[in-house]
Amino acid sequence: IGVVPCARPPIVTVQPSGVSGATVTLQNAGGTLSPTSHTGQTYTFAGIDPVQYSLQIVAPNYAPLSTSVTLQAGIATQTAFVTLAARTNSMSGTVSGQRGTEPTSALSGATVDALDSSSNVVATTTTDSSGGYQLDGIPDGTYTFRVSMTGYAPQTSAKLKLQSGQIGSFNATLALYSHKLTVNVKSSLGGVSMDGAQVTLTPTGSTGVA
Repeated sequence: IGVVPCARPPIVTVQPSGVSGATVTLQNAGGTLSPTSHTGQTYTFAGIDPVQYSLQIVAPNYAPLSTSVTLQAGIATQTAFVTLAARTNSMSGTVSGQRGTEPTSALSGATVDALDSSSNVVATTTTDSSGGYQLDGIPDGTYTFRVSMTGYAPQTSAKLKLQSGQIGSFNATLALYSHKLTVNVKSSLGGVSMDGAQVTLTPTGSTGVA
């Protein structure tokens, strides 16, 4: 960001390089000054007094900036360079699984997606061995968070607005899908009743469902 004051009358030009949608103001004991003109990424303050100001810049996905700028009378050009630090949001939480009314337990390997307003996935991760997760690098905006895992009913959060480096939290408990299997047992010998036959079901492999 270059701040360039020019004498008679003093003019300050603020250029946040590569930053769009910024709000730029100058503040001192006399109050808050807004730019007299704004073109692209250039913010100009014209006809201001050559005194000390606090330069305030707020922009989406960047940390707010506050720095002192002193305009000295008689100096044709004065430049100060500062940098806006990029900043994104995070979401963390824990995911548990539950079978019926049994106690919940940590769910490892569940997928957590951050979805924007168009249902596009902007960030994704999986839970660790303790069922915990953290999603970093989420831009400012409104999102829903979807948690899913094979064998469990997925869960989606309500819409959550994240901005200004916020760290949000969303915990989820996924219910184990229940399945019903009906077995009809018939005898190959006609007229033989199969009442009282014993039927068992034995797992043959891992499906992610206990």
